[in-house]
Amino acid sequence: MCGQITDQHMFIISTSEKINTEVKKLHVKSPEFVKIENDKNELKSELKRIMADINSFKGMIGK
Repeated sequence: MCGQITDQHMFIISTSEKINTEVKKLHVKSPEFVKIENDKNELKSELKRIMADINSFKGMIGK
């Protein structure tokens, strides 16, 4: 049996890969970092709205 991969080995390998994948997905963020991310996303949204307004105004004046 030495040197052979059994179903038990495959289960362990598969489980280990799943655990590694899940660990890679974990993100630990401080409350300050989360606030900064949220602020950044709000500013990005506001910038998109402003750019849309500018493009709308350009269309109104024919540029």
